[in-house]
Amino acid sequence: MKTKILPAIPVLFFTCILYSCQKENVTQKDYKQETDKIETSIAQGVTKDASYITHFPKQETVASNELQQKIMSAMINSYSKTNAVPAATSEVFGVFKDGSCGSYRELDIRMDCEDNNPASITKGYTANTSVENGDIYYQFCLVNDRKNFPQISSGKYAVLSLDRRQATNGINISFDRGFDNEDHNNQNVVYLNGEQQTLPFNSFAGINISGNSALSFLLILKNASGPARPPVLTGVSSYGVLGSFAAQKGYIFSDDEDYRNANSFYSNTASESSVYFKGVMEFGANTKLYVSKAR
Repeated sequence: MKTKILPAIPVLFFTCILYSCQKENVTQKDYKQETDKIETSIAQGVTKDASYITHFPKQETVASNELQQKIMSAMINSYSKTNAVPAATSEVFGVFKDGSCGSYRELDIRMDCEDNNPASITKGYTANTSVENGDIYYQFCLVNDRKNFPQISSGKYAVLSLDRRQATNGINISFDRGFDNEDHNNQNVVYLNGEQQTLPFNSFAGINISGNSALSFLLILKNASGPARPPVLTGVSSYGVLGSFAAQKGYIFSDDEDYRNANSFYSNTASESSVYFKGVMEFGANTKLYVSKAR
């Protein structure tokens, strides 16, 4: 059953991933029982370090079909309620920070990933995003010009979609990813321009971070007639986007919660198994994000 519900917020979708569970030092019998997912947060003033990592036998289980159906239903029902697009001058996209964000604002998200035999890693190019003690530290620059991101000839790519705009034009594909983060002593953290934010963080329609995390993305499909690469951003010498089109590329592997994993996905135009997402993001009980150096 659901043990924690966010207060009403503009994006109901994100409340669906706030299911949690007991830590992995449970018996095999416990894994077979239909127990509730219970979320705990770390005590105030305490910082998690390597001492929180455990080494019990790694067993990955998924949430019940009933829970998965509830999550999907909440995502679909909420999408039509959150399709309002902010003014054109508002920040709409996030790209991977690589060095400096220049005059753009910076959003940093620490996702507290699986603590038991943690397997989160980065390989190759991932801009400033890194893994420490099994947790992923995402760093984004927030960009406020939608026209800056056209289709390109070298391949498809995706950016963080802050306004969670629903794409129906056949050029872009909107999709949402819910990450089931660590459920025991969770310490997800968000910084906006260096200032730590109160959780749940839902200042943008396309982002909700609490005991778990939900991010919205916009996939921009390939166009052979387009420019070769995403554009130069004023004051930013280098940045990354999701995709596998560039010479410099890599991936982020997120080892999401092992026990009764409730990762979620929604798109109004494509399934998570669609070829559209190949080389962009892989879904399932864990998440793999491909990153390309745009500039």
